[in-house]
Amino acid sequence: MNAPMTPDREQEIRALVSAATPGPWLREDDQRRLERFVTNESGTLDISFGYLGNNNQANTEFVANARSAVPELLAEVDRLRGEVSNLSDDVTGACLARYEEEQDADRLRLALASAQRGRRELRARVAELEAQAEKVAAFCAQRAEYVSSLRNCHPNNAHDYNRWTGHAEARRQLSQSLGLPVAWPAKDNVHPLHPAPCRHPASPDCTCPDPGAAS
Repeated sequence: MNAPMTPDREQEIRALVSAATPGPWLREDDQRRLERFVTNESGTLDISFGYLGNNNQANTEFVANARSAVPELLAEVDRLRGEVSNLSDDVTGACLARYEEEQDADRLRLALASAQRGRRELRARVAELEAQAEKVAAFCAQRAEYVSSLRNCHPNNAHDYNRWTGHAEARRQLSQSLGLPVAWPAKDNVHPLHPAPCRHPASPDCTCPDPGAAS
């Protein structure tokens, strides 16, 4: 396989074309002189190939056609070189587009991973807040127990009464600030007040009859 033509060799050929006698060149057989030669239309060129009987017809045709063929080949080289350049630009553009698509895909994958991670964190935070909300709701619901204890509290038990009052009031205020229902005890959990002087069924001074005793 021949080595690729170098730029210097190409320039040599182009210089030879430019310096040669302008074409077209023609093969001409002089029957009178029995001579074959190459000339041009203006007759300023006269390249003799010798006697007509010599085996020189193919060489004469080659030289005569070379004057037009070589410039045509050089023009085709220029055309193909332009196509290669255009194709190279197209390939480069396609590669850049592909690279940008891959970069976009990488960014989308990163964004998706970040969104999924954020969703997991939000779910965990929601679960945490829901658990805290349940604790707060349970805390506020305890007001019913403290109110029941207050209603059943012995008159002499000021310490527990004051303490339970604080607990009940704190839970009432918290419920109202959070928009939760204020808890009240069920009727079954409240002991009916006894007549004076005890007012409470657990009072040690209670003299009321025992409703559970036999009549």
